[in-house]
Amino acid sequence: MEGLPCAENYPDRDCDGVPDETDRCPGTPAGELHDAKGCTALQSASCVASPRFPEPSQEVDLDGRDLELRWDGTCDGYVVYVSPDPGFAPASTVVLSRLTTPRAVLPYATWKEHLAEVEGQPVHWQVRGGKEGREFVSEARTMVLRRGEGAP
Repeated sequence: MEGLPCAENYPDRDCDGVPDETDRCPGTPAGELHDAKGCTALQSASCVASPRFPEPSQEVDLDGRDLELRWDGTCDGYVVYVSPDPGFAPASTVVLSRLTTPRAVLPYATWKEHLAEVEGQPVHWQVRGGKEGREFVSEARTMVLRRGEGAP
């Protein structure tokens, strides 16, 4: 089965014994010592965020459900920006902040209220954060949101 090269019961692409779902540092070099989050000392000392899900330019049918955004990351204190504007202008941007895990949920009600007018159009999302005086801004990802057939 693809994605299960090292573990029999769960995906672990970097073979560090930490499941991909909870691995905060995917791609840990083979043989490197790491902590329970899957991060080496060097990885833990720097901030990293790379959007993972939805895939770039993926169309997402919400069908009345909340939208889950996931990224690979090694910091606490993430802030996620979701906007139809690629420049993330404040007036058109939904901000999900103070997240401590590399995933965020954009509630369907929030999407419907703030972003429904751009249904079927590109919507951008980006992760920002910082640790010990170091700040990062991830690459922006684009997705297309649709209400879906079962949505109110």
